[in-house]
Amino acid sequence: MIDLNSSITYQNGKGEDVNINTIIGTQALAGGSAPLSGYAVAGFGVGPSQPIGYEDPKAISDGVDTAEAFAGRRILTMALDVYGSTRANLFQNVQNVINLMRFMPKSFESSDGFRKLKASMITTDTNFPGGAIPIYFLVRPMQVPQSESNTSQFTGSDSLGYSAKMMLYFLLKYPYKYADSINEVNIPITNTAVLVENHGAAPADLQIAFASTSNTARTDDLLVTITVDDVPLELNITQTAGVDGSIYRSWLVDYKDQVVYTQEQNTTTFATTSNVTMNLININSGALFATVEPRADRTTGTPIKVRVQNSSTLADITTGYTVTAYWRETWY
Repeated sequence: MIDLNSSITYQNGKGEDVNINTIIGTQALAGGSAPLSGYAVAGFGVGPSQPIGYEDPKAISDGVDTAEAFAGRRILTMALDVYGSTRANLFQNVQNVINLMRFMPKSFESSDGFRKLKASMITTDTNFPGGAIPIYFLVRPMQVPQSESNTSQFTGSDSLGYSAKMMLYFLLKYPYKYADSINEVNIPITNTAVLVENHGAAPADLQIAFASTSNTARTDDLLVTITVDDVPLELNITQTAGVDGSIYRSWLVDYKDQVVYTQEQNTTTFATTSNVTMNLININSGALFATVEPRADRTTGTPIKVRVQNSSTLADITTGYTVTAYWRETWY
């Protein structure tokens, strides 16, 4: 459940988090000595997601099979009370919300207009002892909200201030709530499994970063085997790891986008470029589909292990490299 007594923000065209739940706590209940100006979220709803493919049968020789289930489109709705100390202040606050609900700000064109809507989720899960989890949704406005200059749209007086009600509708890019923080754990390169715990309720996307320890230049040609939940993926790395002239080179395996990146950072300007290098993957060595499954579905965490070998001699290399696993917990 979303905490309506905490800030709720949405990114504007410049990527700034704009709080649309500024009137909370005592102020929301008792008002104040002066007319209010700001926003109060009166309702927050995350709609259902119908399965896609789940009910579509496919014929097999001895009966009926069902395809995999994929989560369908999910809608987020928000009932917003807008307050103004004067009529002009109210109308400006309403216009601010309309401005926020642009479909495709230029800064977000590459992401199809989806940007973060942040909130706080109340929980009694002992893995989150604070009682609340900062989360976000990736959403895009479904409509510019209605605005009317008549008494059905706003109420109030010059002495008490004015208020209006608005309904906001968003389309979720993914059907998940995402933890605002990223978890990370170091994985040894001794082919020893580390159990990664996902305390969310949905599979978490995984990233594996591979780098030279202490920025040291290392020139051995490597065979790196990353095994997630018993599924291996082999990488042939022939470039210098760490400092190589004016750049620092490392690698990232992104299981969500199913891409391997070679990352190069300028050691003077610190500018970083990420190049897609799928040619590093040994064909048929494994697959780029690993996720960190929720702990609720497993008796133990998801095992991850990494083996580093000299690609010519296949001798194990157990020092000199750092491997880090990253994941963000998710909930439906």
